[in-house]
Amino acid sequence: MSFNKELYLEELSLALSNVMEDIGISQSMITFRRIACWLQESYNSFQDRRYIFGSQSEGSTTLGLNSDFDQLIYSPNKQSVGLHLSTMRVEDNNDHLVQTPFTLPQCCSLQLVWPKQITDQTYAKLGFILMQLPYSTDFLATQWRMSTNLTERCLMFDLNLVHMKAYAVTKLLRKEYLKRIVGDRLSTFHLKTVLMFTVEQTPPEIWTDKNLVQCIIRCLKTLTRFLKCRNCPHYTTSGVNVFANKIKVHEYQLLLKMLDVFVSTNLYNLFAMKIDDVGQRMSAAFWSENHPTNNYQLPSREENEHSIIKTVLENVMLHSPIRLMKHAILEKYNKCTASMLVDALQADIPRLKLFSCTEENLIKNNAIDMWIQTFRSNIATIQASSCIDQKTPITKEITMLYETSIKSGMLACYLKFSSMLIVTGQNERAVSLLLEIEEQIQPIIEVVPFPGSPEPVCCRTTKSITPSAIKYILKMSLPIVFLHYEVNCIPQFLAYEIYSTYIPTLNNDAAKDYVSTMKNDVTVDALPLLYYLKFVACRLIGKTDLQQAAFDEILKFRIPVHQIGQRKATVGATTMNMIGHCWELNNNFIEAVKDYSSSQEINPHNNAASWHIFSLVGRCLLGEK
Repeated sequence: MSFNKELYLEELSLALSNVMEDIGISQSMITFRRIACWLQESYNSFQDRRYIFGSQSEGSTTLGLNSDFDQLIYSPNKQSVGLHLSTMRVEDNNDHLVQTPFTLPQCCSLQLVWPKQITDQTYAKLGFILMQLPYSTDFLATQWRMSTNLTERCLMFDLNLVHMKAYAVTKLLRKEYLKRIVGDRLSTFHLKTVLMFTVEQTPPEIWTDKNLVQCIIRCLKTLTRFLKCRNCPHYTTSGVNVFANKIKVHEYQLLLKMLDVFVSTNLYNLFAMKIDDVGQRMSAAFWSENHPTNNYQLPSREENEHSIIKTVLENVMLHSPIRLMKHAILEKYNKCTASMLVDALQADIPRLKLFSCTEENLIKNNAIDMWIQTFRSNIATIQASSCIDQKTPITKEITMLYETSIKSGMLACYLKFSSMLIVTGQNERAVSLLLEIEEQIQPIIEVVPFPGSPEPVCCRTTKSITPSAIKYILKMSLPIVFLHYEVNCIPQFLAYEIYSTYIPTLNNDAAKDYVSTMKNDVTVDALPLLYYLKFVACRLIGKTDLQQAAFDEILKFRIPVHQIGQRKATVGATTMNMIGHCWELNNNFIEAVKDYSSSQEINPHNNAASWHIFSLVGRCLLGEK
């Protein structure tokens, strides 16, 4: 029987396409990564505008590629810049951008140096972001790189799934093989540029799953052409060679030889690829009759999707807008009282509502609604704390703010309300609220491999989890921040966390840096706090069955000894302290000391666990329970 190359390539392409979906280059995983990044961008852009660029926001990465979360931040001001004097108005505060034969590639010269605190400045009408180069000499200090990240991201979002699979395969080839030759000097940006030129120069109908291998080979031939010319043109900026100052002269030929192997063997190297077990997966998919899949015991597509979602959720970092506002007030007035913060929050809510009415982007609207409900919850808690301090009743207006905030279904708002109810002795109402929100989030908890828990990924159900993971970000991912103005609205045990900055610690830079970020506030992961508050409230009203259920749930967040060095110090330590307190309330002092000690290992600086251990030892010596 004669060899049918066309049929071989088609079968190879379909096998490769299936493998790429197994390792996370599927439409659902790409969409999830993008939405997760957009939500994070929107929520964290309360004052400074924040963007997440690169593979994570594009969805063009896998667990094996392990791509970074690249962020860009800029602080808007009223500064104007222009490339042509004719576009500048006399009434504007202008800076003039100049490009000359002496200007560095992809840069311009800023004739008036901007304020140093401005990281970068974007102007939509210019279509690029200006970023100052990290040089100190007089000439280089005036060179600002013109970055077209936003344009490039829009182009990437316009690609189809086969484009993304082809791009991901070239990145895998780079990491497995080409990186051995040139390190990171041949970057994923080079490969993205190659992809864009290849897509532009080929008919769209060839980009199908059965042609995936041929499409990848076309990309590699484009890269080969650029390497032979020693010029990789920037896709969005003319006159820029992105190989410049990257690839060394002797490396061009080495790369060309490796690319020739890829092309001439129709990507046979994929069968030996170790990243993401691509080689074994390809063997199982392409030669399934002779190499049964179950011999390899590889993670299934569903297991990989669970791992991807857990990894993404663990990297979702939502910054507290309350802290940002507090710091802005401190910078402006050199002080920030509770009334100043409340006034600022109340003034911002109508502005945010107006902005929400004019904003068409659903993701941004979700972020704005999260801000508004968080503001209401914090206003209520600050005012309630003041009432408790002055020994006056909580007003109806404060209670209405709490009630309005929990209509959002945000776990953070429920927990702040419940915490205040526990402190004021309204434990029945607190338990009712906690059971209500627990019932609401139960479908998410059953599906999502939530971060912070050391449980294995396989413990989660196997049904589709992408929609639930998005709900997790919207409803449950925001960490709970208690400011010191709210200290009277949290259980006494957690109040120790706020005052832990007063505990003596090592006199070194690491300790000082850590303490400077605490600012007499406490940050707690939402789910462990839910079960801790439920445990405390149920114990106070004698509902032992619900108390035990809450205890069983919070124990799932108990960090094993071998994972202690991998956890976030600020949040993981507080979680372990709460678990230790549950043990203590159950009169199991040995387990309590174990968890307090683990908390100290996670965070050795200014940890309230020191107080808890001393207190527990004292009680034991005095024979108290």
